[in-house]
Amino acid sequence: MILEEQGYAYADLTIVPAVISKIKSRKECNIFYEDGNLPIFAAPMMTVVNEHNYKIYEENKINVILPRTVKYNLRLDFLNNGKWVAFSLKEFIKLFCQFGDDDMPVMKPGNTYKVLIDMADGHMEELYTYTFSAKRLAKNFGYELILMVGNIANPETYRWICTHTEVDYVRLAIGSGSNCLTTNNVGEHYPIATLIDKCKQIKDELKGEMEYYEPGTEWIDVKCLPYIVADGGIKVYSDVNKALALGADYVMIGGLFGSLFESSGDMIIESRDSAQYPAVYDSETGKVLYYTSYGSKKINIWNGNTEEEKRACIRSVKNIKKRLIGMSTKEAQIAIARCLEEPKELTPDMLKTSEGNTTFVECKYTLKQWLENMMDYLRSAMSYNNCYTLEEFKNNCDLIVNSPAEIQAVNK
Repeated sequence: MILEEQGYAYADLTIVPAVISKIKSRKECNIFYEDGNLPIFAAPMMTVVNEHNYKIYEENKINVILPRTVKYNLRLDFLNNGKWVAFSLKEFIKLFCQFGDDDMPVMKPGNTYKVLIDMADGHMEELYTYTFSAKRLAKNFGYELILMVGNIANPETYRWICTHTEVDYVRLAIGSGSNCLTTNNVGEHYPIATLIDKCKQIKDELKGEMEYYEPGTEWIDVKCLPYIVADGGIKVYSDVNKALALGADYVMIGGLFGSLFESSGDMIIESRDSAQYPAVYDSETGKVLYYTSYGSKKINIWNGNTEEEKRACIRSVKNIKKRLIGMSTKEAQIAIARCLEEPKELTPDMLKTSEGNTTFVECKYTLKQWLENMMDYLRSAMSYNNCYTLEEFKNNCDLIVNSPAEIQAVNK
């Protein structure tokens, strides 16, 4: 059956300004949530985040999740310190759905644990059986368990989650990421902009039923109203604004962050005189040796250098390319297996067919440079729409579909 309905990507839409805005300066617009963070997650990808640069994202008010390509014991350390950490479903079950030798959960009362169950198919009923069980155990034994699940690519799945289980965040989209090949090879997808819009409508509908329930009328048992996380497909600054204007609570960014100077991906650096002065990068330590007309300089992109020193490095070399690795590639599968509680060395016959790819992208900015632009553009969009807060922006914006000719003209 073919659904007689049009679906839209970010590039198909533009945000319509308010009739009148009372905002005098975009500085009046608050782009942070109450916890002080931006509405952004750094994707748990091996070439975006590792244990070394995690803090850099935090310092820049970005929510960040430690990926499964970090060793298991180190992930546990981060988890116990209240950080976001990614685990497989099998790892999650062992940690949060089973008892220790003393018939008590492994987790400690009073602690808060932030967990992404990192799996490609968020439509599996088994996943939600375990999340419901884990939430019950957390309540019974006095610790807080904050859960993110996904990815889903059907708005009715969001409704099902709200009425069947308890989770806190749901990642939307399959096949939207720049290094994801699922849609091309498998054929599964739901246009990201339409998906966000429909999930937001369902969330508002269920929230309204909870608030205005009248005794004697039919009651829908709503167990949760998870935050909507738009995951993948962010190519330009305006895509962040559009995702939020459509109703996403957070935007998860992978490939774009992977192209920034502080990402955890390998770097290829070409000096201005590459034959005489090769630039050297050590991906294990983040240290760079590069050359200028005044001689050699050393820099550690993760620790110990100022923002200006980082920018000077970018300006002083001919070009920098960063390596991006999709998390379903065979390379990522091998890295994940090596970081299990009991590490494994996978042979070629044990690897799954890849639904991702590996690319090199040009690096032009530090994280702070990109954020300075993004924050100003978000404030500007909010000021056009007379929105002082993110909640107002997520709930009071209209978007319009561009004509094909306009899309082509704007996105040359």
